[in-house]
Amino acid sequence: MLFAVVVLGELLALVLVMSGGMVDIWNRLGLMSLFLQWVILSSSLVLCLARPALTKLSDSAAALISYLLLLMVTAIVSELAFRFARIALPNDHSEFLLTNLLISAIISALVLRYLY
Repeated sequence: MLFAVVVLGELLALVLVMSGGMVDIWNRLGLMSLFLQWVILSSSLVLCLARPALTKLSDSAAALISYLLLLMVTAIVSELAFRFARIALPNDHSEFLLTNLLISAIISALVLRYLY
């Protein structure tokens, strides 16, 4: 399952980079891939650690908490990426954070709906 998550993350990175144009594609693909793998692997770890607590809840409560956990992990990784990789990221902090959270909200909703 982890292999499938990593491969889907790489496909998402490829789609996001290709949507931004073909300028400096390899550099952007590397950075996007690194960022997405951090988000994906951290999210997988948090969901695995939360599984015992989530099994005690109702399905809708567990789904809502899982969704919020995924958004929280995305926000934390985005904040760390912005703080530590300022050279390669845009200057607008709120735009970077909100864009990542919006993409994460859509993808997380799809993943939680169709894979679980």
